[in-house]
Amino acid sequence: MNSLTHHCDPPVSKISRCYKGTKRNPKNGYCENVFIKLCNAYIMDPKLDRMLQTTWLTHQDCNIFTIGERHGVHTQCTAMLAMFKQMISMNNSLSKPVRFDILIEFTQEAAHKFKAYQDVDIPDVLTFTQMNRVRHYFNGCLQKRNCPVRVHWVDPTLTAQRLPNWLDELSHIDWGSGGLTKWTMIPAIREQIESESDVLKLLTENVIVMKEIEKASKVNPKFNLEFCKDLFMKKFTREVESSGVYWFYSVHIQLRYVMDFYAVARIIKLKMKEVVFYAGNLHVVNIIDILNALNFKMVRTINGECIQN
Repeated sequence: MNSLTHHCDPPVSKISRCYKGTKRNPKNGYCENVFIKLCNAYIMDPKLDRMLQTTWLTHQDCNIFTIGERHGVHTQCTAMLAMFKQMISMNNSLSKPVRFDILIEFTQEAAHKFKAYQDVDIPDVLTFTQMNRVRHYFNGCLQKRNCPVRVHWVDPTLTAQRLPNWLDELSHIDWGSGGLTKWTMIPAIREQIESESDVLKLLTENVIVMKEIEKASKVNPKFNLEFCKDLFMKKFTREVESSGVYWFYSVHIQLRYVMDFYAVARIIKLKMKEVVFYAGNLHVVNIIDILNALNFKMVRTINGECIQN
């Protein structure tokens, strides 16, 4: 069983003073509060099943811990759901539980569907993936807002009633079995994305994301539309160059990256200070890139030791 002092690293140099509300842990050299201790004990664990990396990023008094996994079922080491349950149980046992935020790779549409399954045994209604088990476990917190932690869905892609028809249709394409170019054969979509520069519309015509970016920019002026557009297209260019295939094969990946700008916008808009972000590792890498561009610094990163193909 983990404790709040488990998985401490060797002492590190004292680079700066600890900010208000934290104090330096003499065993590992980090500036910590209760939330950081919880995350260092449970999240920064190389034995999390299918975890590729966990990372701790900080900027001023904001601390974000990311968990990047390779999606699949639990077969070895510590299950993600077991880790979250232990972490929440430890938090609840404290005299003053921490009210932190958990962001999960989860669509609003899926969250409403999960609501109907809230009191049903998970093996009977859901796939056995680790992500779905965690979603099921936290969905009551998401729906009722009555838990010691705040839980958020962070994927706006499938909210069809508010998206342009072509973007909604694009988001529902099955990308497997040769579907990477299927969108090019749908006139309504191809009329919108005729060249590489049009890929930016995946971001700018998603009205839900645009609204969140606008609100977030009022809190942090650096995170504005031009900042997001620039990073978004740089990411697309790197993806095309690294894949070595025609640009239209990468549209499906870029569509998924819209979620990450939305997630960061939510963190900024709601002024979250203590955050756990759990998603597929490609999303986590993108989140880290965005946060780095916003002057977040990486404090620790742990590579997983329980990764399967």
